[in-house]
Amino acid sequence: RNHDYLTEIGLAAFDSRDMQHFAANPGPHAEKMLKQIYFYHFRILPNTHMVNRTWCVGVPENNRFGVTLFTTHEETKGMMKQSFNWPVDEADPLKGNCPVIFLGHAGHGDLQRLRDALGFDASGTVVRIIDTQVMARGLGLHHQQIGLGSLMSCYGCPYRDSHTAGNDAAYTIIDAILMAVYGRNVPKFSKTPLQVVDEVEEASIRRSVCDWGTRPSARAAMLIRICEKTVVRGPDA
Repeated sequence: RNHDYLTEIGLAAFDSRDMQHFAANPGPHAEKMLKQIYFYHFRILPNTHMVNRTWCVGVPENNRFGVTLFTTHEETKGMMKQSFNWPVDEADPLKGNCPVIFLGHAGHGDLQRLRDALGFDASGTVVRIIDTQVMARGLGLHHQQIGLGSLMSCYGCPYRDSHTAGNDAAYTIIDAILMAVYGRNVPKFSKTPLQVVDEVEEASIRRSVCDWGTRPSARAAMLIRICEKTVVRGPDA
């Protein structure tokens, strides 16, 4: 019930310059574009054992995109700072950092929460905030605040292992790209949306390269599961 604790962060990012190559031919269900995304899932030490079992029940171990990494508070802050400060040209630092478009699903308070929990301020590079709920209303997919699962179903794909930060971030960016590319009218393809998402999941694990955090050993993962079972209520990021 205490939302002051940050337990996990899901991050999905891409460079718009990579997407431009596939603007004319994004592939079935925008597959070529979706495979340009980098997916990250971070669990924050020492809050790893805290799992929300009351309101938005999720299982952090069921992350489907990228690889789960465990980070300390300082590592998490450094990772977020690096993520929001991509150089325009690594060979010429004077060109500054790329402008960032922050995408979320009903995420109006996400940046503030990162600021409160980590002391991290992304306002220096964020030039626009886009909400997939607003996108969906603009397309007439829903007149109210559509849930992420309902939005995924609009494009024929199930919302699996919900309320885990990495999965929620992934489905948010997948929905956004599908809305941007197809609007309400998705053509017929030989592949199903689920087949494409499965392939994106598999590709995301191979592409998961990160300088921050550590992967848990088998023993550490077992101890985390034991600790999680002892927690009746805990926060969810």
